Order: sequence, then structure tokens, then C-alpha cells
Amino acid sequence: MTVDASEAARLSEDRKYVWDYFQLHSSQRIASFNFYITLATAILAALGAILQQGANLLGVAAVLGVVLVLFSFVFWKMDQRNTGLIKNAEAALKYFEEQTADSSSPTIPIINLFQRDEHLVHERRSRPSIFFWRNHFSYTDCFNLVFFTFGLLGALGAVLAIARLF
Repeated sequence: MTVDASEAARLSEDRKYVWDYFQLHSSQRIASFNFYITLATAILAALGAILQQGANLLGVAAVLGVVLVLFSFVFWKMDQRNTGLIKNAEAALKYFEEQTADSSSPTIPIINLFQRDEHLVHERRSRPSIFFWRNHFSYTDCFNLVFFTFGLLGALGAVLAIARLF
């Protein structure tokens, strides 16, 4: 496939635009997750401290538990949105990789990182292990586990506080 200079320049600009989009949303995803971890840890620490102290702040503990559940849900939904934006960019980056690929080659070139990663992940997921820690976990899988765990701890804290109130 031969490309004239103006077409090559346009492709280069488009690739840079897509890469910047990918980089922005992946950085935003990590930053928001880091903020969530900090916020959730602080709420959970306050909730635990109140539950250990006694009966005079149990209403606050119940509210903190509910707030942690709410924040877990909201940050989970935000992460889903960020994941969708990142997947859009990955699809576009795969398109650029396809433009430079040798269609006669049966293997994915090592430089086509997004296509290669998709292939390797598919391979790993198609051979699950009975030992869960050996299986492939994506960022989304790991993040969802954290959101669920903190949400569950918040719900448990709220229930404990309400039970102690009555």
C-alpha cells in the first residue's frame, strides 16, 4: 500500500489525535480510581473508628456506610464510562495498526501492540485455571472487585451501626 505525502501526514495527525485521546482517558481512569481509593479508605477508617467508639455516633456511622455504598456505585459507573472511551480509542488504534500490517502474514506483527494484546488476552481467557489467581484479570475485573468490596464493607458498616442503634 503506497500513500502519498499528504495522506501520510493526515494519517500521522489522526494517529496522534487518537493516541492523545487514549492517553487522556486512561490517565483519567487511573486518577479517578486513585481518588476513589483514597476517599473510600478515609470513609471506611472513620466508619471503623466510630463503630469501635460506641453508641453516641452510630447515626453518623450509618450515614458513612451508605455514603460509601453510594460512592462505590458512582465511581463504578464513572469507570464504566471511562472504559468505554478507552475501548473506542483502542479500536481506532487497532485500525491504524491494520493500515501498516502485512495482510499476507498469518501472524500479528509484534509492533501491533493493541491487536497483539487482544489476541494474547483472548488466548489466556480461553484457558481458565481452577486456581483463580492464575487466570487473566483485566483492569476492569480488578477495579470492579475493589468497588464491590468497598461497597460491601460500607453496607456492612451501615447495617452494624443501625443494628447497634436499636
